[in-house]
Amino acid sequence: MWKFHREAQVRNFRRRFSDTAAQVAPDTRLKPPRYWLVHTFAHILIRELALTCGYSAASLSERLYAWPAAEGQAPSVGLLICTSASDNDGTLGGLVQLSEPSRLQRVVDGALRKAARYSSDPICSKRTPQDPED
Repeated sequence: MWKFHREAQVRNFRRRFSDTAAQVAPDTRLKPPRYWLVHTFAHILIRELALTCGYSAASLSERLYAWPAAEGQAPSVGLLICTSASDNDGTLGGLVQLSEPSRLQRVVDGALRKAARYSSDPICSKRTPQDPED
């Protein structure tokens, strides 16, 4: 599946940019799979946190950390969910308390359970990018 998305990225990159785009490798503009995985996870987690703690999903944002292995550095992935609201350390609905391991586990379980029922499946999960339309 990743191969099809990568090929679509290359096609779109070549179509959308000027002649100088030939000098730029499209892969340098495409985030790796680990980034998209943590990005998707952050968004399903934000939806579940919003339902659990009382903040709106719009007031929660994510900071993603996802990088490949490099010399002296193992590949890694992580995320931070934070709020821009100015209340007392996220106490509305207990956002901070949800970081306690057993509570966080319930939130993650709920988020993953709900994500399994994605409204565009099975169409979305079966569709791969195709040339020339994607």
